[in-house]
Amino acid sequence: MSKIKKEVAVIIPTYKAHKTIKRTLSSLANQFGVSYKVYVVVDGEPIGSYDYLLDIFNFIDIAILYKPDNSGPGMTRQYAIEHTKEPFITFVDADDILLNVNALVTMRANFEDKDIMIITPFYQEMEDGSFRLRESSCLTWMHGKMYRRSFIKKYKIHFNKDYSYSNEDAGFNSMVGLIADSVNERIKSLTKEAATYAQLRNPNSITNNNNREFSRSTINIEGFVYNKLHAFDYAVNKLHILDDGIREAAVRSMCHIYINYVGINQDVDGYEARVDELAKISLKEYAKIYVGLAQEKIEEIEKDLILSSGYSYLAYIQWKDKIANMLDMEEKEKKWKENPSLRKKIMPQNYKNFAH
Repeated sequence: MSKIKKEVAVIIPTYKAHKTIKRTLSSLANQFGVSYKVYVVVDGEPIGSYDYLLDIFNFIDIAILYKPDNSGPGMTRQYAIEHTKEPFITFVDADDILLNVNALVTMRANFEDKDIMIITPFYQEMEDGSFRLRESSCLTWMHGKMYRRSFIKKYKIHFNKDYSYSNEDAGFNSMVGLIADSVNERIKSLTKEAATYAQLRNPNSITNNNNREFSRSTINIEGFVYNKLHAFDYAVNKLHILDDGIREAAVRSMCHIYINYVGINQDVDGYEARVDELAKISLKEYAKIYVGLAQEKIEEIEKDLILSSGYSYLAYIQWKDKIANMLDMEEKEKKWKENPSLRKKIMPQNYKNFAH
């Protein structure tokens, strides 16, 4: 392969992907207008198990990296970031494809001086075989995005090692967004005509196998909550960045728990209670962040997001009040345990029965 310095690292996190990865690499075969190198990053499978791809795709500049331990897609991408050097990075899942031969150049060519991330729309294959267009404002997934490496390196943007299997992409992209807004860097979203990526439905993937068992499990929301909280903690407490942009993002993140998780999977035992428990943890942390915002501004953000997502604002407020009451009771219980006399002052006549 040519020794010419490449601009873009195309990173493919890979685990048990022998049935799909050739299709993925084929979509990368004829990309034009930008120099790139493809990295197949194997998550804990035997060394040499994917080397056959080097012969099949000997016309692509491709490297196979074998990560020693199996730790999920988040840490596999992290390993790749740390073991590659090209100035721009994009990620392609091992069961997905780029839509056309100008996908990479579409993202790369739209970078200007202050741009640290380009977001393009992508198509998501549904159960019936149809495709749904996901607009480019979506920060949740890695699909159809390109990142400037110097920004990631400067601010040590990273995946959360504790939740590498679930909504790890939401945490990484949230970290990018929170920091970029606060240091006056720009994330650029392109129009639907610039779609570059197709997320193909793989019945054997983590999210789709066993009748979508993962999506119906509490692991799904746990990953979302803890990866998002990790991003806020890193920006606010490690980098000491706290401005109105981050405060407003904390308000929206609380709304997203309601929009994405409340009212679904009600037939799964313990799901609703776990959602409420995680919402309580989130509200406790987010309230510390957005406390500096005027109440009118908080309500404006909530109302706009909840209503635009097709939900009842009143129902959201009732739910949020329920979570706040749970949090308040937890704090009271903590104080009562530390000082039992406080409970006596509140319920002097029934204290004995209540305490036992």
